Amino acid sequence: MLETEQYFPCQHVLIVEDHPMVADALQALLQKLNPALHCVICHSARDAQQKLAASDSWRMIYLDLDVPGAHGLSLARQLAQRGLAARCVVLSAHEHGQWQAEACAMGLLGYICKGWALPEYLRAIEDTLAGRRCFAAGVAQNAPPPTRLTRRQQDVLCLLQRGYSSKQIASQLGLNTGTVDNHVTGLLRALNASSRTHAIAKAIGLGYLRISDMPAA
Repeated sequence: MLETEQYFPCQHVLIVEDHPMVADALQALLQKLNPALHCVICHSARDAQQKLAASDSWRMIYLDLDVPGAHGLSLARQLAQRGLAARCVVLSAHEHGQWQAEACAMGLLGYICKGWALPEYLRAIEDTLAGRRCFAAGVAQNAPPPTRLTRRQQDVLCLLQRGYSSKQIASQLGLNTGTVDNHVTGLLRALNASSRTHAIAKAIGLGYLRISDMPAA
C-alpha cells in the first residue's frame, strides 16, 4: 500500500488511452502498485466524457493526448473546468514544452512523457498515484501563468476558426470592425501567436478549440 493511501478513499482510476496495449500495461502497473484499484479504460474522448458525466468520483485520471475526439490539451482543459485538475495526469508521447507548462499552470497533477527512461517513468507513475506532482525538471518552477482568454476573445476565436473576416465577425457579434481587430490583437498577444492562423493552431493545441469545428474544405 502506498504511504498516502489513507488520503484516497476512492479506488477508481480512469485511463484515457486509445492504444489497447498501452492502456493494459498502465492498468497492470497501477494494480501492481495497489491491487485494490479498479481501473476503467476509455479509448476516446467521448467515452471518457460519458464516464465523467456519470461520476466525478475518480481517484486519478491518466490522460493520453490526441485520443479520438480530442487534440492537445482539449480534454485536459475540460477536466480542469470540472474541478478535476488535481487528479489529472497527462501521459503522452508529446514532449511539448508549452503544453507541459500549460498543464502545470492549469493545476494538473503531472505530465509524464512516455519516452522517459523506464526507472523515471515508473517513479513518476508511483509519485502521481500517491498524490505528488510530477513534471519534467524545471517545468513546475518556471511555468508561466495559464493562458487566459476573455469570453469575447473566445467568441472571436471560434469565428476566426470558421474562416470569418473581421467584418463578418463584427456583424455576427454586433460589434464594430475596430473592436474586433482589438480583440484579435489581444488574442495574438495572449496566445503568443504571430498571425490569425497561428493563433488558431495554438488555441487547438491548448484546448480552446476543437479540430472538429474546422469548416469543411
